[in-house]
Amino acid sequence: MATWRLRYRRTARFARRSCPRFGQVCGVFALVVLYILPGMAFSYKSVQEPWTLFRLPAGLAGHRVVWPDIALRPSAVALDETDLAAAVPLNTCYVARAADRATALAVALILNTTWARAIALATADEARGGYRRINARVAGQMPVPAGPTRARLAAFGTAAHRKQHAHQDELDAAVADAFGLSTADCDLLRRFAAHHG
Repeated sequence: MATWRLRYRRTARFARRSCPRFGQVCGVFALVVLYILPGMAFSYKSVQEPWTLFRLPAGLAGHRVVWPDIALRPSAVALDETDLAAAVPLNTCYVARAADRATALAVALILNTTWARAIALATADEARGGYRRINARVAGQMPVPAGPTRARLAAFGTAAHRKQHAHQDELDAAVADAFGLSTADCDLLRRFAAHHG
């Protein structure tokens, strides 16, 4: 008997004992995850085979912005500006491809502001414990300026990614200036975020 068949039978037998309703499904899943996938060599540029991981094309594209799908407040990173540029984000996050580097940096910067938090608190679906579902609909509502304003935000974002930190007040001020928010607008959005967050 082939080794993989013996392993499959042991795995399926264990799965049937531990969850009889889904024994076969669990056994097949365990077979694939434990024995077949580790031995396969994935070619990211190959033709889409049925077993290919489905999120790789979007996850490998350039100028990616990544953010968690459930969070207390929006936070994002331009993945190609970090040490994890070769990473493939899979679960519990969203990945958006930007047209260029400046757009990716600007979007990541905007998603980390208090203003984005206020928008998320107002529009995102509520999850348990005060968390919000920051899905593509919510992130897509964030305004992104064009032209030289975007370039200024990208320069700020480059510095923030390089230092791996940005002070919230500086970040908020840069984006408020880009959007032309008045002091009264900023105070109103801060109070809204503090009250509802």
